[in-house]
Amino acid sequence: MDKVKLNPLQGFVLGLMRLLGRLPKGFHFAMADFIAWFARRVLHYREQVVTVNLARSFPELKYWELEPLAKEFYRHFADLFTEVVRYSVFQGEKGRKRLRDSHILEVNDVSLVNRLLETTPSVMVLNSHLGNWELFGGISECGYDPKEPFALRPGHIVAVYKEMTSKFSDGLFEACRLGPVMGTDFDGYVESSQVMRFALKNRDRKRFYMFNTDQSPYGNAAWTEVEFLHQPTRAMLGGASLACRLHYSVVYLHWSRPERGRYEARFIPICEDASTMTPEGIMQEFYRLLEANIREDPAMYLWTHKRWK
Repeated sequence: MDKVKLNPLQGFVLGLMRLLGRLPKGFHFAMADFIAWFARRVLHYREQVVTVNLARSFPELKYWELEPLAKEFYRHFADLFTEVVRYSVFQGEKGRKRLRDSHILEVNDVSLVNRLLETTPSVMVLNSHLGNWELFGGISECGYDPKEPFALRPGHIVAVYKEMTSKFSDGLFEACRLGPVMGTDFDGYVESSQVMRFALKNRDRKRFYMFNTDQSPYGNAAWTEVEFLHQPTRAMLGGASLACRLHYSVVYLHWSRPERGRYEARFIPICEDASTMTPEGIMQEFYRLLEANIREDPAMYLWTHKRWK
């Protein structure tokens, strides 16, 4: 894959991010603490949305129990930004080695995915806005888990994304997400509205699809209703429908956070042949697993998202 083309202002911002990204981890933690305080206490950024989402999702908790949870969420929310800054420095082969050595993300249960890549047409990974989803941008080249490497090449991977409204931010995030795979044969950065066409065109090639699928349905997306965190929730069917149509295996990506600044991800199987289930059934299981995952560490979820409209 060739280098992402940026305009001069985007290039300047990315260069500044890379300079900041080389500073010690302690600096990034301090910067995140300040951003969290400023976003919540000064800007009051979506404070009401966060409060309402938490209160409705955890009705068993009292107000005084929700307050520290909200505070911890804003710190995690700020960590996401500083982790993107840290991630922006991992460019090229030396950058990939530094990324592995940083242990910012460790991926477990790789043998499951390797087996599914051998025995099924393709693998659909249903991800969410939990943990730090931005860290999966070059998973095969990064080699997050060298003890058990993926049976993947860059050409196997399809990272499905929703284009941002801001062209400036969209280009900048693309450069950050794809930095570790620049100069490889990675060609699978696919906008969500084009993924069906892409999959049908490449149906004879084994692929590893990474699909964030917990957003509110947008555009003319097909959806079904599920029960999620005590609330009726519209669930998009795009990824599940694609998997059913093409007999893909489907796995859930589970996130945990052993300590601040470090994540662990593992794969939980949903089905080995999606055609044996319905898209609605797959999404029911996805949201069941997501809810259980959120309850393990509620602050890791993106509570600023207006999920229930």
